Amino acid sequence: ERLSERFVCTGSTLEVYREEVNNPRICPQGGCGEPVLHLKKGMSLDQFAVSFVHRSLLKRKVLPATTPAPVATPQEEEDPWSIEAIEARLSRQRPCRAKTHSQSARPGKPCMPRVAPSPFKEETPWRVALGERVMKAVEGTVLEEECGGFELFGDHVWCLSVMKEKGVVGLSYGIEERDLWSEKMS
Repeated sequence: ERLSERFVCTGSTLEVYREEVNNPRICPQGGCGEPVLHLKKGMSLDQFAVSFVHRSLLKRKVLPATTPAPVATPQEEEDPWSIEAIEARLSRQRPCRAKTHSQSARPGKPCMPRVAPSPFKEETPWRVALGERVMKAVEGTVLEEECGGFELFGDHVWCLSVMKEKGVVGLSYGIEERDLWSEKMS
């Protein structure tokens, strides 16, 4: 959450990983054990990739005002991460259509429709709340025109205009497997 003070999310692999949640062979009839953190009636957030860009490198210096937030319910005002508040926000969510790209990373806000019923045997409130906080923190908000287009490479979403800047350092880490982006750039 504190990364958002200086960085803006360009994209992630969440949408691609979300596609597997609907696979009935993985979690038949809500039979999966509860992961450490997850979305309400959704997916585990134990592993995914996310890309960020420093705010000062975007074509905009100040983020434009977003659509006004809907009026919060009493539950949301009292405890924004309670199960009731999360369910209230989910009920206002508009349907979305997943984007298709040849890479596993996708720019922008991921399309994350929720599964009904939950794939997990139980949903512990603090695990759901933590998962929802993580999801909010990694929603891609950078527009393509702000980046001069996107370079999608494996699990990464890079801003093209930033890649042309002099004196800018891009960081990429591979902790699960080889970091192909670093190999490409070296």
